[in-house]
Amino acid sequence: MRESRNSFARSVFWLAAGTAVAQGLFVLASPLLSRLYTPQQFGEFAAFMATASLLLPLATLRYEAAIPLPEDNRDAAALVLLCLILSCICGCLFSLLLLVPIMMSRVHSLLGLSTSIWLWIPVSLVLISAYQTMSFWATRQKEYQRLSQTRIYQGVVGTAAMFGLGWLNLGTVGLITGEIVARSAGAATLARSILSSIAPFKLPHLKEQAKRYRRFAFIGLPDALLGAAVLHMSPLLILTLFGGTEAGWFGVVNRLISAPVGLVGYAAAQAFLGHAAATYRQGESMADLTFDTLRWLASRFLVPFIVFGMILIPIGILTLYAPQWHAAAWLAIPVCLGQLGGLIVSPLSHLLNILHKQHILLLWNLGRVLGMLMIWGSVIYAQLTLSATVWAIALLHTAAYLLLLGIILKHASSDASGRE
Repeated sequence: MRESRNSFARSVFWLAAGTAVAQGLFVLASPLLSRLYTPQQFGEFAAFMATASLLLPLATLRYEAAIPLPEDNRDAAALVLLCLILSCICGCLFSLLLLVPIMMSRVHSLLGLSTSIWLWIPVSLVLISAYQTMSFWATRQKEYQRLSQTRIYQGVVGTAAMFGLGWLNLGTVGLITGEIVARSAGAATLARSILSSIAPFKLPHLKEQAKRYRRFAFIGLPDALLGAAVLHMSPLLILTLFGGTEAGWFGVVNRLISAPVGLVGYAAAQAFLGHAAATYRQGESMADLTFDTLRWLASRFLVPFIVFGMILIPIGILTLYAPQWHAAAWLAIPVCLGQLGGLIVSPLSHLLNILHKQHILLLWNLGRVLGMLMIWGSVIYAQLTLSATVWAIALLHTAAYLLLLGIILKHASSDASGRE
């Protein structure tokens, strides 16, 4: 057991190290970026990335989440190839949709973003989903050091691109280009390890794997879409109801506070997925791993995260950012509260996927979407302020993650009883 815990800690360390550099670069660069880009431009950028993130699960139909599960590497490699084919098809379909004048006029009237910005959607779907697919393959192979290296590369390239394009005064397009470059960089590096497992695949083999893991598409996809909707509805809600400047304030604060969530949450989630999938394939109970991971995350990161989000971020914005950004400081406390669940609970949600309990996540995310729609209605009819709206969103996320934690621990305990 001690060896397993040490292995998990090493996995988290390598993933966290790369993510720390990538996220840290943006945090350190953000005061300077606030002088190259306006809150309005950051608001439009947040709306674009929210839309791209909402559509991203459609690119692969969530088959990438099944990559760590097959016992045979050739079956897993077939899933990788299937995801890449699906993402290319999805990118082509969205390109065709965006070329239809009626579609473009509707999306422009909805969020007020120009046509040149929306045409980046298909590109972002293909490139980002390619890296996401390769990262699941690397997780299966437990190549955490290589994943860490690609995260560092992403941070350096993305931040440099945002700076360079900002100096060229490209505005929102500069932010979008930098983000797409950052999130897709490293896919080729991760792809090298899969070349030895890829043989000339026949269509029946791809169909066989698609059918075998169809539950990820039929249930996992709706769940992922609902989860993305909850996470990314907030910037769209604020943009449409309060304006681009307010959306920019929220977007930057949300991104700064989500940096440690990305740092620890992403690393812990990938490591937990790799170890839990291996444990499941070996027919062993995952209860100890689940409870140990929860204790490890809470004991090490809960208090530092609260200090960072509720104290350091507001002080940093008020002292380092351009004056037009100072109003964003007061949004940090509720945003931090809403992100706590993503840090502590979200990494453990992979347990439900591994146990083929995707329907639970689907229902959970459906409840969160309904909660967000209720908040949206309250903003319209009760004329809630921006601060009250952000607090309502934070309380919704907190309650939802507490419920999910109880569900995860219950199924982890049930799994232990069922395997004894």
